[in-house]
Amino acid sequence: MRDYNFIGETRRQQGVLAQELAEVYPDAVSHGGDDPKTNPWSVDYGRLTPLTILAIQELRQAHELQGRELEALRREVASLRSR
Repeated sequence: MRDYNFIGETRRQQGVLAQELAEVYPDAVSHGGDDPKTNPWSVDYGRLTPLTILAIQELRQAHELQGRELEALRREVASLRSR
């Protein structure tokens, strides 16, 4: 994630740089030409949405699994302390 402003504009925006994204997920990038003012690189954020949702789902599953493992460890510690 980067803060940037388009060439010729002063308004700051947040996003990814197309040139950097092209290295890891080129399907979401339209390559520009030699002159970025007339033919800039661009990012198709719609292509990133399914990947973002999948990543959130995977993180949630990992978080839930860790929570269950932590709860099991707490029960085990409580059981050992009561002995």
